Amino acid sequence: MVEQEIGRPLRRGEHVHHINAIKTDNRPENLHLFATVREHSQAHGSLNVLLDQLLRERVIEFVASEGRYRWSRIT
Repeated sequence: MVEQEIGRPLRRGEHVHHINAIKTDNRPENLHLFATVREHSQAHGSLNVLLDQLLRERVIEFVASEGRYRWSRIT
C-alpha cells in the first residue's frame, strides 16, 4: 500500500507505521513511512511517554479485572 503511494518499493531499513496502531488499517492517511527502525522506535517511545502521562494524570486507567485501559471516570 505504501509502495503504491510513494511510487517505489520500500528500501531496506524503511518501516511503515500505522498511526492508529491498527495494523490492518492500510488507508494512506493512517500510514507513515520511517527511514529507519530507530525512527520508528522513537515514535512508539513517544507514545509510551504520553501513556505514562495520561496514567499519572488519571485521564486513563488500567482495569486489571478487564485487562484493558479505559477513560477514567473522574468528576
